[in-house]
Amino acid sequence: MQDHYFLIAHVAAIDGDFDTSIINYQRAMKASKDQCDRHAAMAGIQAANAGKQMLKTKGWASRPTQSYGVLLKELTTSLPCIKRWAPRSLSPTAHP
Repeated sequence: MQDHYFLIAHVAAIDGDFDTSIINYQRAMKASKDQCDRHAAMAGIQAANAGKQMLKTKGWASRPTQSYGVLLKELTTSLPCIKRWAPRSLSPTAHP
């Protein structure tokens, strides 16, 4: 079930809906069954909060959704569970 929340959270952040993203990362964290998924959800919350703050202070010209994606990738690159839920665009180890 947490995979569903991760996907909704990521799509919402890419669309610039950081509040929905944060809510769904929190749901993913509550539904997660292992430490790796919890860390991935916390990284998502952190990245979505950064995007939200950037949008609030600097507007769309600051490219907050791109910054979210870059930060999320940086925060989750070393997590072994990342390839299970990350969209292909963010996961260098995702399989076709």
